[in-house]
Amino acid sequence: MNTKPLKAPDKIALYGGTFDPIHLGHIHTIENAAQHLGLNNVTLLPAYIPPHKDAATADIKQRVEMLELAQKHNALFTIDLRELKRNKPSYTIDTLSELKKEFPDSTLLFFIGMDSLFTFTHWYQWQEILSLCHLVVSTRPGYTSDNMPDETRALLNKHQVSTSQALDSCEFGKIYLTPEYNWNISSTDIRKKIATKQPFQELVPKNVYNYIETHQLYR
Repeated sequence: MNTKPLKAPDKIALYGGTFDPIHLGHIHTIENAAQHLGLNNVTLLPAYIPPHKDAATADIKQRVEMLELAQKHNALFTIDLRELKRNKPSYTIDTLSELKKEFPDSTLLFFIGMDSLFTFTHWYQWQEILSLCHLVVSTRPGYTSDNMPDETRALLNKHQVSTSQALDSCEFGKIYLTPEYNWNISSTDIRKKIATKQPFQELVPKNVYNYIETHQLYR
């Protein structure tokens, strides 16, 4: 028997969200970023939502089951449930700190959208986040340099790199904007379409669509 321990991955890519529900905007955005970065795995981090926060949301079990359905036919994804197991809303810094302790020799890549980058300097301990990972930012319609907050512009001036290869030059602290690849889909819009009986099957994976219909979610 080979008892040699498994080698920690050189890079760990992370994509957090409520995934309520996961949709093709999530999936194609992640695939695009992974392709540019040469990644063969991205970890999905479903966030905790307090019970009864919104009657139109799926519960934890349902959100996880939809993630598992999306993962079933996509070898790129793994799922990490640590934020759900805390049973309370948690901060990104908590999750990154845990992962860095578990994988001290791995470089962490944290995927966010341009909308999140615009508010990043208001995140809890955002400076410490950049001391643990690189940010990989996906563009989104409506978020351009024309309406970028001054704080975000200053952040990019200090931390942005122009190529994905530049992320390999250091362990943390860089921000890379992926080439434009806009999928203007949001979970909020999908829930609204379902609630108003509009078609949405083109916005989610087929097995996720079947799950939503079977369980009559978001009505």
